[in-house]
Amino acid sequence: MIEFLNPDADVGIENTPYDLSVKVEGDNATTIGLLANGFPDSVPFLNEVGKAIGRLRPGINLKAYNKGNATIAAPEKLLGEIGGDCVGVIAAYGHCGSCTTGTVRDGINLAKLGIPSVALVTEEFWAQGNFVAESLGMSDVPRVQLPHPVAGTGAENMTAVADSVAQEILAALEESSD
Repeated sequence: MIEFLNPDADVGIENTPYDLSVKVEGDNATTIGLLANGFPDSVPFLNEVGKAIGRLRPGINLKAYNKGNATIAAPEKLLGEIGGDCVGVIAAYGHCGSCTTGTVRDGINLAKLGIPSVALVTEEFWAQGNFVAESLGMSDVPRVQLPHPVAGTGAENMTAVADSVAQEILAALEESSD
C-alpha cells in the first residue's frame, strides 16, 4: 500500500508568538551580536551591516560571531555566549537551502532564549525561510529580505545592500509583533 502525505497539512507544533524587542534608550550602550553563518561573504557582509547600523545608531556596540558552518544551527555553547554578551542578534544569511534553514533556526533558538533576533534571508530562499519558521513553531520570528545573490557580488554591492536594509533590521529588532 502506498501512503500519500499532504505537504500542505497543518503544522503539528503549536505556534509560539514572537514578542521580543531590543530597548535602546538614549545614548546608553547596547550590544548587538552579528552572527555569521560561515557562508561565503557572510562575515564581510555582516561587517557592512554593522557599519550601516552604526551610522544610524552611534550608541550601539557590535560584537561579531561566526558559527563557521552554514548548514547547522549555532551550537548551544555559542548561543549562551551570545546571550551573555548581547541584547539582540542579527543572523546572516540565508543564501542557499541549508544555510537558510540554519540561519532561521538560529533566529528561533535565540528567541527561545529570550534574545531578540532577526534573520537575514535572500529573496530566492524567502519561501524556505517561511517554511522553516512555521514548521518550528515561530512563524513570526523577524526576518529581513535581501536581494539574491549577496555572496560573491563584491564589496561595493554588499555595502549598498547593507545600507538599504539597516533601518529595516533595526526596526525588526526594536519592535515586537504583539
